Amino acid sequence: MKIVIIGGGAAGTRAAIELRKRDRNSEIYIINEKNYREYSPCGMPFVFSGEVKSFEALQTLDKKFYERMKINLILGKKVREIDTENKKIIYDDTEMEYDKLILATGSYAFAPPIKGIDSDNVIIFKDMDDAKRIYEKMKRAKKAVIIGAGLIGLETAYAFVKNGIKVTVVEMLDRVLPVMLDKDMAEIVKKHLEDKGIEIYLNEKVLEIEKTVKTDKREIETDLVVISTGVRANIELARKTGIETGYGIKVNEKMETNIKDIYACGDCVECVDFITGKPIMSQLATTAVRQAKVIADNIAGKDTEFKPVLNTSITELFGLEIGSTGLTSVRAEKEGIKVLIGKYRGKTRPEYMEGEDIVVKVITDEEGRILGSQMIGKCLIGRMDAICLAILNKMNVKDLANMEYCYAPPVSQEFEPMYIACEMAARRLR
Repeated sequence: MKIVIIGGGAAGTRAAIELRKRDRNSEIYIINEKNYREYSPCGMPFVFSGEVKSFEALQTLDKKFYERMKINLILGKKVREIDTENKKIIYDDTEMEYDKLILATGSYAFAPPIKGIDSDNVIIFKDMDDAKRIYEKMKRAKKAVIIGAGLIGLETAYAFVKNGIKVTVVEMLDRVLPVMLDKDMAEIVKKHLEDKGIEIYLNEKVLEIEKTVKTDKREIETDLVVISTGVRANIELARKTGIETGYGIKVNEKMETNIKDIYACGDCVECVDFITGKPIMSQLATTAVRQAKVIADNIAGKDTEFKPVLNTSITELFGLEIGSTGLTSVRAEKEGIKVLIGKYRGKTRPEYMEGEDIVVKVITDEEGRILGSQMIGKCLIGRMDAICLAILNKMNVKDLANMEYCYAPPVSQEFEPMYIACEMAARRLR
């Protein structure tokens, strides 16, 4: 069997690796438009900050790895056409037949319609090439403006401050991390970033970029502008091929498209929201890896389904961890769901052990079904994973409020903050 994968990012590369684990004999090809191997886009801001030593370090798989796994890696080639009738793909003047085809075409950076966006001091931040340009320009910059207050935008702002650059963040919406957080939680993050020296302007639209950044409210002097306003799915090739698309490529539970023997995974694919059951994009590395495993199972003859998603996210900025899973109250209300809130501000350990601050917000419906959670503070990973598991198992907030948990002064509270937040939400139930 010959398996061809279009796209060599996290989704495409993991699909190849998982396929090889299950099948030692098939030919596996990855064709990647960019001229570099799979790397971690999430790590790029931390090269800016110096916490990662180089961009090369983000490419965790070397050439010998692909050779050992017998994965044929073709770089710097763009697939122009898929001939589904004859089961072949076309790139440059080359045709390649396939038995199974996987689309892992990823995403592209969304660029808002701003006058002057093509100026030399403006970089739309998406991939390694963009990151390398930013890295060179930031060495000479004293002032920078970042347009967009999502994860990558704020992580880049953090890195710039670490390099002594004066940073201003401009966001069209009314809060930072608008996909992850409600306004009350976002205000905690905003204040933390402002205390570290970052200027943040919300509800503000950028109109023009020249030597300054002109918004509908002010003019900001800058040496460097980074645009980080989100991404869109790369679906042009799929659409041209006759593959069904919406926000992204539409697939079934087995990650199959509407065309036989063509699968898709990663940033280019639509998922199903666990809470609402509606189509949603889940452009996370964790989602891409899970989807790749499902494809590998199904091509290898197993019957595996990819489950709906919660879009669980986490980051850390200047020592402050920020986590989110499921619906925000804003999204829930847009879906017509009446919500109840449990919110608790406490410590990760007892006062006498000098515990760190933590804020936990739990969102439920009127029956107590947990819809989502947001946390800010320290030691969030275990808590975020636990509440994610509770949501996926459709637990009621009353059940989670009364769960057994571990306690010892050096590592935890006698009264676990997450469960107290659940208890506060449970009290509001009828």
